[in-house]
Amino acid sequence: MTPVPSHYCKIQDKDEDFYQEFALVICGLDSIEARRWINATLIGMFDAENPDTMKPLIDGGTEGTQGHSS
Repeated sequence: MTPVPSHYCKIQDKDEDFYQEFALVICGLDSIEARRWINATLIGMFDAENPDTMKPLIDGGTEGTQGHSS
């Protein structure tokens, strides 16, 4: 089994080329600002004429003492 690489930095430190490498993005973020940023970035990368640019976002994280996934 291939391990999933981890990245310990702000998601904003990665450029669009980094996110283009993936078929989907899974986040476990604890910041509304970061969630909004990744959502806006993935939407901004989408080109309706190229379906390969669609990157589904699976979000699961915490907000205070509550957790969620969507």
